[in-house]
Amino acid sequence: DLTRRTVRQANQRLKAKRRVAESDVVVLQHLASSLRGELRSAVYSNHLLPHLFFRLVEAMDSTLFREICLHALDVMHLSIEDDLFLASSTGDSAYIVLVGSIFYALHGRTASLSSYHA
Repeated sequence: DLTRRTVRQANQRLKAKRRVAESDVVVLQHLASSLRGELRSAVYSNHLLPHLFFRLVEAMDSTLFREICLHALDVMHLSIEDDLFLASSTGDSAYIVLVGSIFYALHGRTASLSSYHA
């Protein structure tokens, strides 16, 4: 069973198209941090501003919002069956689903936590 699952997942990942990551665009690393912050803010504000916390931050201090977008935001692309976190891990991050669904399993029970399709 483990061999079958390993081979199946490896084949799926090899066939999947890889998304372009920000780190793949070398020119972005050469921009001034203020301009990169402004650019990231423009790109991610549509995803962040529906959340009350980020709306409050942006309304009270747009510079802080840009700093969050520049330094505290990391984009993850997960494949089917990837683990976002494990029960034994320490929580040190918050996650926002941009596209897709997240399923949470606790002691064999699963629950859909979020679903969003862009």
